[in-house]
Amino acid sequence: MRASDVLANYELLAGTVAHMVALAADRQWEHLPALDARCTALFDELRDPPAESLLPRELERLMQLTSRIRGHQEKLQQLVQPRFVQLPAALRAQAHEHPPA
Repeated sequence: MRASDVLANYELLAGTVAHMVALAADRQWEHLPALDARCTALFDELRDPPAESLLPRELERLMQLTSRIRGHQEKLQQLVQPRFVQLPAALRAQAHEHPPA
């Protein structure tokens, strides 16, 4: 993978996580799994180091993107975590409303 490919993938990852934050803020939960899968695929591609070294300006951009991604991940966790806390109660309520036949 070339350095430009690495930066392009980080740009995509940052944009995807930012989009996930926006969707979670709007409570559009149904869209998050597909975007999470996209993030996982991008992250898997980034596991292999680039074949060429990053230039100082590329490395600086990479650090900016990494910081932005971390911030978005923290915000996403703040938005999603309460949903996971509520999930067991919601499942129990649904089970009582629609018991198995």
